[in-house]
Amino acid sequence: MLPTIAAALAISIVAPIALLANFRLLMYPLIPALNPVAHARRFHLKGGTLFISDLHLKSDQSFNHADDLHNFVQTNSVSNLVVDGDLFDSRKDAREILKKWSKTGALKAFGLDDLPVNLFWVLGSPAHDPFGFEESQIAAGDITVLGQCTWIECDAGRVLAYHGHDMSRIGALGHAWDRFVSGLGLERLWKRLAKVDESVWVVFGHTHIPGLDPRTRVANCGGWKKVPLVPQSRTGVLFATQEDDPKLVRIA
Repeated sequence: MLPTIAAALAISIVAPIALLANFRLLMYPLIPALNPVAHARRFHLKGGTLFISDLHLKSDQSFNHADDLHNFVQTNSVSNLVVDGDLFDSRKDAREILKKWSKTGALKAFGLDDLPVNLFWVLGSPAHDPFGFEESQIAAGDITVLGQCTWIECDAGRVLAYHGHDMSRIGALGHAWDRFVSGLGLERLWKRLAKVDESVWVVFGHTHIPGLDPRTRVANCGGWKKVPLVPQSRTGVLFATQEDDPKLVRIA
């Protein structure tokens, strides 16, 4: 009897802690300092802006969709490309690739070095994108680090870019929730708990599931990594200069 009571007591203590640790957004109302919006930087971008995410680049592999991305950027007059988190697959990959980019440049890796486009990086999950980078620490001078959460004033309006790892620290759980329970449900909950104004578009990554909800103004770029049971969407969210609302677009 006593072991059963002890086990039930342990579960009742551990389960809520595990829940809060994974879905860290639930702690925003209790600990406002955890809300990344409180530390978000501000940038002004001119021209069409394309958001993509979850490329998960590896140091021993080339980005194999460069031609498709080049054609899309050129055809749609994209001036700014924002990678909304998980640019790299691991910290080791990040270190090795950034070292390579210090000599070749980041734009060349994406096949965009011949186009008038600016490249930006929103830091993603700690397991993939190393935190703590400042612009001065990036040797590749053609990529700008925007931090973990960023306000972007672009031609189409005000946008908040955030990768979304606080929605679910275990990415597979976040993917499963949005895929099988409620599409963009975690994104809508994050926006509400983070107290982002309804008029602002929030663009996420992380779940690898593309989506766009004009009513609540949340969008997810989708993912480019091929993993078991998770298809590559190779999509993005485009804020075009002549349009009021963004579009979910297929790139490759």
